[in-house]
Amino acid sequence: MAEQVEVTVVNGEIMVDQNELNLKGKGPNVQIHWKIPTSGWAFTANGIEIQGNTGQFTEPEPQGQIFKWKDKNNDHTRYKYTINVIKGSMNLSKDPFIVNE
Repeated sequence: MAEQVEVTVVNGEIMVDQNELNLKGKGPNVQIHWKIPTSGWAFTANGIEIQGNTGQFTEPEPQGQIFKWKDKNNDHTRYKYTINVIKGSMNLSKDPFIVNE
């Protein structure tokens, strides 16, 4: 089962439905899917950048309005990550968190 994070853009600002994605109790190898339903916006090639990733997160898949990562979810670490989106020449970023088990 995949964990879903909805990313919207409102008045030039990125909003996420989970500022801190908590994966405690979700088990190993969690698929995380970020989705942008806001028309015209898409993830950049580095749409989800996870800071301090030393192999915990693998298999990144940028797909326009969807971005996926696989999380081993076998450490007890809080990861800051950056969301990067684009619409025409406008680029936006935001820095929420992922909390592993």
